[in-house]
Amino acid sequence: MNRNIRILLYSDPFPTSPIVVARDYSKPVVDAIKTTLLKLGRMNADREKITQGWDTEFIYGFVEATDKDYNVVRAISK
Repeated sequence: MNRNIRILLYSDPFPTSPIVVARDYSKPVVDAIKTTLLKLGRMNADREKITQGWDTEFIYGFVEATDKDYNVVRAISK
């Protein structure tokens, strides 16, 4: 605001820094990792302590995402 910037529009939040796995990777291993990361969501009281020292993109926790969550990025890039 101090730099004469106006906010024109807000978008719905969308996930960043996706974590992906190979299609043929072990489902039990993927599910275990996914479950563990999702426990570090915003509502986890220990999240700040657990993620201290992690890259900024991960310190706010994790949410499950789908391909359609990135449609807004695709639309903007056209």
